[in-house]
Amino acid sequence: MDSFKESDQDKLQLNIGVDEEKNHIILDFGKPIKWIGLRPDTALQVAKTIERKVILLKLKHKVENGEDIKVGDDE
Repeated sequence: MDSFKESDQDKLQLNIGVDEEKNHIILDFGKPIKWIGLRPDTALQVAKTIERKVILLKLKHKVENGEDIKVGDDE
């Protein structure tokens, strides 16, 4: 699971993982939250991490179904 943490105890922690059985990307904030605000660089880092998890999940699904995988195949 990828983690994004701030050094202060009051700051939000975000862990991004995959539930392969349910075919879901999981965003775990470690506590109940109402909203989040991200600086552009952090938002981009989170988006790229989520995209990476989605690609890996899709590729795993293709392998499990015996589909061919080509280099650059991330759909």
